[in-house]
Amino acid sequence: ETSRQPFFSVIWTHGPHRPVVASQELRERFPDMNEHEQSYFGSIADIDDQLGRIIQTLKETHNYSRTLIWFCSDNGPEGTADKEDENYGPGSAGVFRGRKRSLYEGGVRVPGVISYPALIESGARSSLPSVTSDILPTIFDLLGFSQPSRPIDGVSLLPLMSGEDMAHRPPIGSQSGKQASWVEGKWKLITQDGGETWELYDLSSDPSEQSNLIEGNESRAQQMRISLDEWRKSCNVSAAQGR
Repeated sequence: ETSRQPFFSVIWTHGPHRPVVASQELRERFPDMNEHEQSYFGSIADIDDQLGRIIQTLKETHNYSRTLIWFCSDNGPEGTADKEDENYGPGSAGVFRGRKRSLYEGGVRVPGVISYPALIESGARSSLPSVTSDILPTIFDLLGFSQPSRPIDGVSLLPLMSGEDMAHRPPIGSQSGKQASWVEGKWKLITQDGGETWELYDLSSDPSEQSNLIEGNESRAQQMRISLDEWRKSCNVSAAQGR
């Protein structure tokens, strides 16, 4: 019987986070790999199995079509891509530069999947950058609630889910230690050393971040840096209010 009681669930899986472990049964699904790789992909297979159980239960209780499922990784792959390195990690960032703990695309650009059969057409794809900060305003919008009164970083993706164009979404800021980045449309400004030096990339033509275009685009970079600095100040204000 279909449940009329609204519910919300957040599920954080450990795998494939280090230490990467998987049962013998899961490892045996990958007989041609070494033990480390077997555990890595075995832990991912376990996530797939458990998500399958959730979806099957939703279908059996007739709640699947009305349930929003939002799935994504929190960062790029751990370790290095060099199999000879003791810090080797089987995960791949594909063509993207950097891995976990980097603000280059390989560290922050991860696949995301949204399932909501009542609204989203099966198999639909979008290249629109989004962040987990978008989840809160999207849920508020979907439920018809007023958006939070205090400033938030995210934006509702309900228009995108409804098939509308969201090409001009607000910029996305990130910071970690001395790293900071600002993505505004196709442009990405990034510093690795606390603002001593800056890099500028056109992600539409250079998603691998190989061609630094800072020279010749100083005015654009300066405007983006001002926006980034304002955003970082707002984060400091929010952090102070939260204490």
